[in-house]
Amino acid sequence: MNTTKKSGVITVAQVTNYEGAESGSDLYIDIHYKGKIYKTTLGYGCRSGCIGKFFFIKIKKNKPTSYPIFYGDKVVPDCIVHNISYYKGWNYIPTCDNY
Repeated sequence: MNTTKKSGVITVAQVTNYEGAESGSDLYIDIHYKGKIYKTTLGYGCRSGCIGKFFFIKIKKNKPTSYPIFYGDKVVPDCIVHNISYYKGWNYIPTCDNY
C-alpha cells in the first residue's frame, strides 16, 4: 500500500456490489483507467447504499488492482463522470472547476 500512496494515481471506481457478512464484507468495484475496466474486491469501503455510484480511488499505474486506496467519502461529481470518457489518472482529486 505504501507504493500506492507514494507513486499511485487517482482515477474512478464504480461500486458494483456489496456483500456484508459477520466476519467482514466484500465491496465489488470496477476501476476505470486508461480505457480499460479492472474488476476487484475490497474488504472495506461503503455499504449497500453506494452500489452504482462512482468514487475516487488511488491505484498503482502498472497494477491497478494491487492495493488500491478507495476513497469512500469522495463521490465523483457528475461533471467528471459524464464528461471524461478516458480516465488517464490524476495526481490529485479533480473538481468540476478543472473540467
